[in-house]
Amino acid sequence: MFKKLLLSLLIAVPVIAQAEWEEYSIDGERSYHVDLNRVKIVNEQAQIVSYWTKSVYYKDLTKDTMSVGDYYLTFYYGNCSDRTIAKTIFAIYNKNGDLRNTYNFPKNYEAVLPDSRGEVLLNTICHITFEES
Repeated sequence: MFKKLLLSLLIAVPVIAQAEWEEYSIDGERSYHVDLNRVKIVNEQAQIVSYWTKSVYYKDLTKDTMSVGDYYLTFYYGNCSDRTIAKTIFAIYNKNGDLRNTYNFPKNYEAVLPDSRGEVLLNTICHITFEES
């Protein structure tokens, strides 16, 4: 009985832990995604959240080191009270999912650019997290 339970948990856990990336924007080279299930409230009183985004290359227009299928993950802190964000992790992967490089940044909050993808995403996350609950 214990072995069956353990086996079912081992099979179920990877499925549960997988990200559910939802596209929120697209341009001529990349599609942009967020996993709303991984949004975390860091400080409810200050209305600070953390979240991951994923940007996937579907065309290689720039001819740099990124190719079709490559992607990067970015970890943000968002302050819903003053509409600022802090990017703290930037990780680049090849199309096979192999990590190519990772960069860590200090948590410095900056204003979100007006009418940008980042502003639309932060507004949506803040609305879902604090206004719909």
